[in-house]
Amino acid sequence: MKKEKYLKLIFGIILISFIAGGSVFLFREIKKPPLLEESFVVEEKQLTNLREGAGLYGFSWSPDGDKIVFVTYSHQGDLDIWIMDSDGSNQRKLTGPEGNEFNPSWSPNGKKIIYLSNREGKYFKELEEVEEGDHWLHTKIPHFWIMDSNGENQRRLFDTEEEEWGIISGYSLSSDGKKIVYSLLTESTIELWITDIDGKNKKRLIKDLRAKRHFSFSPDGGKIIFEATSFELEDIRLVPHTLPYDLWIINSDGTNEKPLKRIEESERLFWWSTITGNSWSPDGKKILFSLCNGPCSIWIMDIDGNNQRKLTGDKENARDPSWSSDGRKIVFSSIQGNNGRDIWGESESNSDIWIMDSEGGNRRQLTTNKMDDFNPSWSPDGKKIA
Repeated sequence: MKKEKYLKLIFGIILISFIAGGSVFLFREIKKPPLLEESFVVEEKQLTNLREGAGLYGFSWSPDGDKIVFVTYSHQGDLDIWIMDSDGSNQRKLTGPEGNEFNPSWSPNGKKIIYLSNREGKYFKELEEVEEGDHWLHTKIPHFWIMDSNGENQRRLFDTEEEEWGIISGYSLSSDGKKIVYSLLTESTIELWITDIDGKNKKRLIKDLRAKRHFSFSPDGGKIIFEATSFELEDIRLVPHTLPYDLWIINSDGTNEKPLKRIEESERLFWWSTITGNSWSPDGKKILFSLCNGPCSIWIMDIDGNNQRKLTGDKENARDPSWSSDGRKIVFSSIQGNNGRDIWGESESNSDIWIMDSEGGNRRQLTTNKMDDFNPSWSPDGKKIA
C-alpha cells in the first residue's frame, strides 16, 4: 500500500501539470526613434482562443521560429497536439481521437515532432486489480511517438522494454536531437533513463524513490540538470504540487550525480519551499533557477554550483526564467504588489512578463493586462516571446 500511495501522489503531479491552462500570447519589442531609444513599445497579440472548459498544456517554437506546436485539453480530459503559424494563423489539429497526445518536441531540422501518446499503451493495472479510491492506476501507459511536422506518418518511436514497465512522467530532448532523457514511474521506484533517439543504448541513470522533474540537457549534451524532491517516502504528507524540490546535476553517462542547490531545513520559511524551473545559458556555463521560499526569486550560478547570486528581490516574486539565444537577456514572470501571492494563491496583483539583462539589471515590464502571464519562451531569433 505504501508504494501505491506514493505512486498516487506522484501521478497527481502529472495530472496537475495537465490542468495548468491558458492561452498563447505573442509580443515583440519595437524600438522607438533614436532620442527615445532607451524606451520600448510592446506589440502584443493573442494567438489562441480556446473554447470554454478547454485549456492549454504547453507549447514549443519550431527551430526556424515560423511555427508553434501546442497541446490542448478538453473538459473531458482529452489531450491533443495542434500546430499554427507564429502569428496565430493556420491552426490545425495534428493528432486524432485515438488517445491522449502531449509533450511535443521538435527535431533540430524542424521536419519531425516527437511526443508522448497512450493510444497503444497497456493499462498500468487492470480495473479488477485496482482498489477503491485508486482508479487512477487504471490508466494507459504512454510511449514515445514521432510524426512529420504536418501530422503525417505517425508511428511509435521505439518499444518499451519489460524492465522499463511504468509511466513516463516527463522527458527532454538533447539539442542535437540524438538523445532523450526521461523519468519512469514504476510500481516501486522513480527512475531516470537515457536513450538514443531510435531506442538503442538505453541506460538507467538513477533508480530511487525521489520524484524528478524539469530535466534539461546542457547545450553540448554532456550533462543533465533536474529537480528532485528531498522528502523520503514515509515523510510525504503533502499536496502533490507543493512537494519541495532541490536542483541536481548528473553527467549524461550516469556518473557524478550531485546537488547544485538545496534549501536546507534550517533555511525553510515554509514546508513547501522549493526550487522550480531551470535554464542553461546558451554557452553552457551558467544555470538560472527559481527559488521559492515564501515569494520566489531568480538565481544564477556556475554549473558546478559555485558563485550563486540572487538576481531578483523577494517583493518581485519572480520565476520561469529563460535566456535569450545570445545569452544577453533573461525573460521571466513576476507578481509584484502585495509581496506576491500567499500560500493560497491570493494576491491583489497578477503575473506579468518582465525582461532584464543577464546580470539582473535594466528590468522592464512587458505585459500589463489583467490576466496572469507566465512561462515565457523566446523565439529562436530572440525577436519574439510567447
